[in-house]
Amino acid sequence: MEGGYRIDISQLYCDLDEWDRLLAAQAQIDDLKLRDYASELVQLYGEGFMAGTSYEWAEPTRVRLESEYVATLLRLHEREEKKGQYDAAAELLRKALVHDPLNESIHERLIRVLVMADDRISAIKQYEVLRMLLLTEFGIKPKETVRRLLDIN
Repeated sequence: MEGGYRIDISQLYCDLDEWDRLLAAQAQIDDLKLRDYASELVQLYGEGFMAGTSYEWAEPTRVRLESEYVATLLRLHEREEKKGQYDAAAELLRKALVHDPLNESIHERLIRVLVMADDRISAIKQYEVLRMLLLTEFGIKPKETVRRLLDIN
């Protein structure tokens, strides 16, 4: 080709392609490799898609990837919880809260896992974080179901 260029994309690394591959592989991950998978997911996601930029064109992709990331962390948490790995389950929930801090359901799951792990002090601290967050942001209290986890009136 005279006067032209050719790009060989077979040698091109794209983190979005890697992300799609990782999400597709999720169902095939056995319990022994669950932590390695979670670690790879967290590392690949990093601070998020196009973190630190405010490109309007990137916003839909950023929102989609963040939603996929949080949903995947929640699914991984459920698997760890079923195995009785409460510390690992709690850590996944904490990572999800970094990206979705106002999600009362994630806070509730974390408090429940901490209670199951017999870590009442951390559960109470997490409840206080949720209580202050909801009070500050919305002027409301946590749901009754969350308060009942700790027998709080």
